Amino acid sequence: MHEQAVDKIKKRKQKGVTLKRIHGKKARPHKEQSNVIKLHDQQEKSLIKRLENELRSTKAHLESILVHSFDLILHIKKDGTIRYVNRQLDSELGYLQDELQGRHILDIVPDHQKKFILEKWNEVNEGISGTYETQLIKADGIPMDCLISQSPAEGLDGFIMVIHNISDRRSMEHELLKMQSLESVSTFAGGFAHDFNNILTVILGNISLAKMYVMEKEVYNYLVEIEKAAIRAKDLSMQLLTFSEGKKPFKTLTAIDKLIKDSTLSVLKGTKVNCEFFISPDLWNVEIDRRQIGQAINNLIILAYHAMSNGGTINIQAYNVSLGSENMLGLKSGDYIKVSMRTQGLVIPFENTEKIFASSTNKPGGGSLELATAYSIIKNNNGHITLESKAGFGTTFYIYLPASSDKLDIKEREKRLIRGQGSVLVMDDEDMVRLVTGKMLYQLGYTAEFVKNGDEAIQVYKKAKESSNGFDAVIIDLTIPGGMGGKETIRKLIDYDPQVKAIVASGYAHDPVMSEYKDYGFCGAVPKPFTIEELGNLLQSIL
Repeated sequence: MHEQAVDKIKKRKQKGVTLKRIHGKKARPHKEQSNVIKLHDQQEKSLIKRLENELRSTKAHLESILVHSFDLILHIKKDGTIRYVNRQLDSELGYLQDELQGRHILDIVPDHQKKFILEKWNEVNEGISGTYETQLIKADGIPMDCLISQSPAEGLDGFIMVIHNISDRRSMEHELLKMQSLESVSTFAGGFAHDFNNILTVILGNISLAKMYVMEKEVYNYLVEIEKAAIRAKDLSMQLLTFSEGKKPFKTLTAIDKLIKDSTLSVLKGTKVNCEFFISPDLWNVEIDRRQIGQAINNLIILAYHAMSNGGTINIQAYNVSLGSENMLGLKSGDYIKVSMRTQGLVIPFENTEKIFASSTNKPGGGSLELATAYSIIKNNNGHITLESKAGFGTTFYIYLPASSDKLDIKEREKRLIRGQGSVLVMDDEDMVRLVTGKMLYQLGYTAEFVKNGDEAIQVYKKAKESSNGFDAVIIDLTIPGGMGGKETIRKLIDYDPQVKAIVASGYAHDPVMSEYKDYGFCGAVPKPFTIEELGNLLQSIL
């Protein structure tokens, strides 16, 4: 509009006062007329200058808007040539302005999308605007998911194309689908692990009982090896339970330095892989699920071992760190234990590092379960795990766990058989579990009675209380299919006897009732499968 006004003024000026030549001489205008002409000239020059300034200002304003737009904006001619690009350098596609201007739009379209783009190109050339999703090739050759809006360019040759990067949105959609799939798996995994843990309770219980009776050393050693295998099966069951949504860790105050060493050395014992520890002598304590965190460390060491089967060294460091509110990890501000595990041989491609904890690695045989389990465990314990990976240097895992200001007793409870005395009521729907639990209690010095569900438990408990001193403790299974379970049973027992001493037992070791048993009225909790030593220690602590 400003340009048209300037053109009109210039044309008027050319058609202005013209002095005719008379007898070969110029006619002299009247003095007043001359002054008027000069005045008009000055006004026209001033108006032209003002309009040109406004034109430059408007152009600069529009350029600023285009340059600072979040989207890439292209003017494309009808023949497909890129005439204008709004950025000197596009941070997402990676092209310089000069690299795009003059090129054909199909040069940056993947082969499998070119037919589709041509169809859309024909539509816009016919005056039809539209929005669609496709891919464009970045300067580094990697496809980028895009949302494209295009419309005819009024008064110009061709059309305008606005390109918006939707890679993050596509990634979120992909992760959402993955989460939905994992939810189905987690439902199955939780039920499977519960039943599996009941079976393991019977196996481990009978093994511990058999070890007490066997006299031959060779047979005893066989039982020890069977017990080790059963404990390994228990660890696999724990991995499956980490996928069960809503399960909370069974947290206890822990000195993590010993846990790190024990979990690492148990994997590397007898292998060609060495481990160097650099652990701060004043390392803070943590409140964690020992089994879970031990399993997470165990998994990462297993991955490293498979990548270093010909030998090598794993470097493990643990020290105290304090994080501010603006840390890049997304963690709350506070004190943390930082554990770094540097492994040789294991290399994770750069483009996979953000999603590696939900995908596979280059470890022979996969490794996705180990990494996904480690990630789930650490996240459930309010921590964070990340990694750095580079060819020639290997991979370093970084684990952050919230520190606790509580002090830990130096003298830890020994893993030994602690006997006692008293009567115990056992509620469990599995015949084999009731049988082996009863045998373990007998060996520990206790007498026992057994019931299958909550209704029976309340009836037997009341009868014993009214006829004698009653039961010293009650072991209650949390889940009773088709019957009254642990939560309802303990409420009714407390209503009848506020002094009842009850222990909750479950194959769902990460159920909130197990981790927060006191809030539900229990005095203790024992995850299945449990050993005779664990059962004896727990009974001794609450009686």
